[in-house]
Amino acid sequence: MFRQRSFWVYTLCLAVVWAVRLVTVFLFKGQSSGHVFLLVFGGFCLGWISITIARYLYPPAKRWILPQRQ
Repeated sequence: MFRQRSFWVYTLCLAVVWAVRLVTVFLFKGQSSGHVFLLVFGGFCLGWISITIARYLYPPAKRWILPQRQ
């Protein structure tokens, strides 16, 4: 449970950082650099979405499912 909550907190923090960076680039570098940065951001979002889907669809490794034998 804590692992899932930390993932969503990390995702929220990444969204805030990307938003600040996008605003900063558009304000100081102009629209041409901003559009290039938006393409990079779009690629990052596609990767992050695929990671999130994989976390929910694929089962975890067996060592996390089975109890540890001593």
